[in-house]
Amino acid sequence: MENKTIGRLTRRGWIVLVIIPAILLGLLFSYVTRDVCYVGTEHGNALGYGSCMEQIDRVIEEGR
Repeated sequence: MENKTIGRLTRRGWIVLVIIPAILLGLLFSYVTRDVCYVGTEHGNALGYGSCMEQIDRVIEEGR
């Protein structure tokens, strides 16, 4: 009784091939962007995003 599943994926194969990498990519994206906030184009990049900590420090220094 030879199992001939070459070319077909089982349910477990789909989980390993698709779902687990998608979860890992989501976790990686969350980790990489953990200190990113909208700070405006004056203090951030061209899209207006920069460091949250720098924005908080700047607001404290200005006394707002």
